[in-house]
Amino acid sequence: MIKEYLKLSRSFNAGLTAIAPVLGALSSGEYSLEHLLLFFLVGFFGHCYGFALNDIIDYRIDRLADELTDRPLISGTISIRNAWIFTAAMLVLSLSVAVAIAFMYSAFAPLILLVLSALSITIYNLISKKMPAMDVFVALGVLLLILYGAFTVSGTLSKLAGVVAALGTLQVLFMQFIAGGLKDAEHDYKGNARTLAITLGVRVQDNTLFIPLRFKALAYILQGIFLFFLFYPFYAFDAFGGAYGHMVLLAVLSAVMV
Repeated sequence: MIKEYLKLSRSFNAGLTAIAPVLGALSSGEYSLEHLLLFFLVGFFGHCYGFALNDIIDYRIDRLADELTDRPLISGTISIRNAWIFTAAMLVLSLSVAVAIAFMYSAFAPLILLVLSALSITIYNLISKKMPAMDVFVALGVLLLILYGAFTVSGTLSKLAGVVAALGTLQVLFMQFIAGGLKDAEHDYKGNARTLAITLGVRVQDNTLFIPLRFKALAYILQGIFLFFLFYPFYAFDAFGGAYGHMVLLAVLSAVMV
């Protein structure tokens, strides 16, 4: 049964969400592994909350996809009622750890950012299939998580923290708009969901995925902006000056990504 709850919360891909407040804390000068672990738990439990809620809200549409039959709510291994209890518990755990962190740093104002992040993710889950481009609320949620970590540690936003926040936000936008849009294209199209991918013309007909040019253009624009912020520190920050080996490595990895 534990495995089913791990599947419900998508714990296997919790990395980016869980690491978001950690990146914010690191970019503001926090290097204590114990403290960073607590920031990680805030993000991890928040991730579990968001994805479990997503499965509950999208249950009607997800039932139409053959490849999603192994999901706990679709297969019936977890009831809707128990899924709600689990979702609420994850939110409470995330906020509880955050309150403990707030006492450690005597920084309570950043808790507002965390609450706004949870609210943003909730809004996304409620309206993501009803209007296009609502994935911006996921990106906003991750952005707020990064800012929460940064402001909790230092009370200010450094240039490096700003770049980290931009990179994290852009990465989530790409994952949601492009990767997620293509992954969910078939059942979103069948369920008449109004996602950005469907609105831009992505279709799955006769088991063939059709990707229009405007959707491809969006993917390359997002990647281009991401690459700008990725290389920006080498130009703007003295600490990165002369790190040509790192630039070459990033260039190679970027070429592979594109």
